[in-house]
Amino acid sequence: MYLEFHHRDWMALATMVLKSSGHQRIHLKNVLAVESTHVIFVTTKAAHIVAPTFTTVHGHGIGFLSLLRIPHHDEPIAWHLGSGEPKHNTKLIVLNHHNFTPVLYPSLQQLKHWLFRQYQHEAHLYIEPFNGDINAGLIGEYPVVVDMQRQLSYPVI
Repeated sequence: MYLEFHHRDWMALATMVLKSSGHQRIHLKNVLAVESTHVIFVTTKAAHIVAPTFTTVHGHGIGFLSLLRIPHHDEPIAWHLGSGEPKHNTKLIVLNHHNFTPVLYPSLQQLKHWLFRQYQHEAHLYIEPFNGDINAGLIGEYPVVVDMQRQLSYPVI
């Protein structure tokens, strides 16, 4: 599902995390890489930030465990997989909590595309687990960043 999101979706989520944690002076410029465990960003001042990811309990939303500053060179980096805390060659910017951090949900089109890539012509049989999120408005016409603390959703257009 990670690869179905557009770079603007990841940027919207990271920007919301930065703003909600009081980091208004850090401005993201681009997404460098998207992996199944993390997303790497570059800022307007050329700093690199890695965001370890987690999926929500039912697995339909994706959030960031933390935002970590990493060096430009190719030294190995490491973080605690469960909490997102820095281990090696990283500096903590923001540490999130699963229940209070903003979460990114896909659009219905992204979901159907992902299901088709996974299950081909039988994709329609596998949409049922997502019906709860579709009915709740978390999965709709546009990808959505949901602020879990305030129970507000912001479409990424």
